[in-house]
Amino acid sequence: MRIAHVRGARQDLADLLDWCVTAFQVLIPRTLNSPPPRHRLRSPGWLDAFLNDFIGADLRSEDLAPTDLDGVRWSYDTCWPPAIDIEDLRNRSQESPVGSGIYVGQPGPATVSR
Repeated sequence: MRIAHVRGARQDLADLLDWCVTAFQVLIPRTLNSPPPRHRLRSPGWLDAFLNDFIGADLRSEDLAPTDLDGVRWSYDTCWPPAIDIEDLRNRSQESPVGSGIYVGQPGPATVSR
């Protein structure tokens, strides 16, 4: 009886995880107006990688003034709010891998020109 209960609970957790994965794949990109995730879901670190992936995202309507962009992945296709100093952001980001056009933000808030 106990093994059957554990297997049932395990299946419930698997079903919940599947639902969460679907939510991350469909609902969050739709809400953030960004492309679907490129990360292998359920691999170590996939959630952080997904939540920090703004490559090609349209962020023009967001207020990023107080936001720390540490770990945020972005590219030339990312659309930033008009107030963001993109040149400063590029200088404070690390291209990874070199030559890819994909940048990773370093610690510190976005520089805003008001």
